[in-house]
Amino acid sequence: MENGHKSKKAKIIVRNLPFKNLSEDTLRNLFSEYGEIEEIKLLKKSNGKLVGCGFVQFKKVTSAAKAIYYGNQKELDGRKIVIDWALPKKTYLQKVNELNTTNKSDEIKTENIDFEIDSKKSDSWKNKDDASDSETSDLDSKNIISDFNNETSIHKFENEDSDSEIETSDHNDENEGSDFEDSESEDDDDIKKKTGNTNLKIPARPSDAEDGKTVFIRNLPFSATNEDLRENFKAYGDIEYALICIDKLTEHSKGTGFVKFKTADSASACIKDSNNIYIQENPVTVTYALTKENLENKKKDKKLPKDSRNLYLVREGVVVAGSKAAVGVSASDMSKRLQLEQWKTQMLKNLNMFVSKTRLVIHNLPSSYDDSKLKQLFMKYSNPKAVIKEAKVMWEKNKFDSKGKHISKEVGFVSFDNHEDALTALRNINNNPTIFSPNKRPIVAFSIESKAAVNRKMKKIEKNKEEKMESFGDDKKMEKRRLEPTKQARQKKGKTKKLLDDANLAKLITKHRENIENASSSVKKWYEK
Repeated sequence: MENGHKSKKAKIIVRNLPFKNLSEDTLRNLFSEYGEIEEIKLLKKSNGKLVGCGFVQFKKVTSAAKAIYYGNQKELDGRKIVIDWALPKKTYLQKVNELNTTNKSDEIKTENIDFEIDSKKSDSWKNKDDASDSETSDLDSKNIISDFNNETSIHKFENEDSDSEIETSDHNDENEGSDFEDSESEDDDDIKKKTGNTNLKIPARPSDAEDGKTVFIRNLPFSATNEDLRENFKAYGDIEYALICIDKLTEHSKGTGFVKFKTADSASACIKDSNNIYIQENPVTVTYALTKENLENKKKDKKLPKDSRNLYLVREGVVVAGSKAAVGVSASDMSKRLQLEQWKTQMLKNLNMFVSKTRLVIHNLPSSYDDSKLKQLFMKYSNPKAVIKEAKVMWEKNKFDSKGKHISKEVGFVSFDNHEDALTALRNINNNPTIFSPNKRPIVAFSIESKAAVNRKMKKIEKNKEEKMESFGDDKKMEKRRLEPTKQARQKKGKTKKLLDDANLAKLITKHRENIENASSSVKKWYEK
């Protein structure tokens, strides 16, 4: 019986599987590298169609742990599969009942649970004595159970699964709080058992975090034990306890743990050396454990919507009709501002477009402005120490004035080194009647950029850097080449020397001829005597 229970712990559930061209052999080939497989089951509807979910029973728990750790999020026929520990049905139903008693509003169907594998095997599976044979994941088991009891729900489950991937149960920062609280009672029992003192009072985790002696470890191998933790962390100082966080529902490791040192200095040394800590040849992440107060604040911050596209900057510089800022603004300027706002709204419907925090766009530029004048204007109205990376006026490609120069589009872009300087310049220049003219004021806003265009530009810059480094070699070679004259310079120097030599020779020949002529002219010829 004990071996059977241990065997059931080595079962995993695999979700988000493809619906076509999938067989048990496919899963066997995929997971056999992690260890010996005893059984594979693919869940099917009554009509024999796959539902995108299956179970893999390993012989050893460590093999299942490896499969979860290395196989999760692997691609199978273009779909990223999601792997988790399977949960015995008996345990799952018990947890569901507990949940129902505490929260009556959440109704979960638990009666008449029939998992239909196919038309022939479904009856034999239902009649098995061991109720724990039908197992499901702690995350998606509710959906699977209710869907298998209702044909329409099954159809819905299939459609949803084919359109989008199932979210994974990752162990990130959000788990820090649940690990900290959920494992507290079990971990306290472990400490009491090891010390042999059942009357030992264990301090609450938050107070442990406050003294700066406790560290939180992520990315632990699922097969790691408390002793593995202690063995790997004892080099930094004496340890009070080292505990792996256990999931109450699955009774498996969460891949996280806590180590409390006897001194804060030991914890500090551990944090500093966190990049060099490996457990079972696996790099782990070590941070200070959070207090309950900090944990709650962190959860609140995560609930706040994140503005990754900086949309809050769209309203910066907007002049609303009837407002104090609109006093004295010409009708043509107000019309142009309205058109620009409509254009921005349309552009930002594309999720690949975002508002730059450091790049400004200015409209209504005088036609005489060039890049230099534009930069001088923004330097005048910016912070004294502001760094302008780029100032560029846009020109018509195919339109020229009477002098043959490109006609200005009266639009320019200015890029700053940081957001604060850009914001200062915008507020000083935008709608300022003293800069150009009261009837044609500068319209300044944060530029709307394309993520794809920015990425292409960054790649181009990186490529140019790499090519430059390849052509010049390392820093020493670059310095040597900088100091040494180039081949062209050496050739030029040689040619110059040769030209100088030829010129000197010509002078000598000319002087020699003059001397001969002078000498000959001083001597009278025979017929002159």
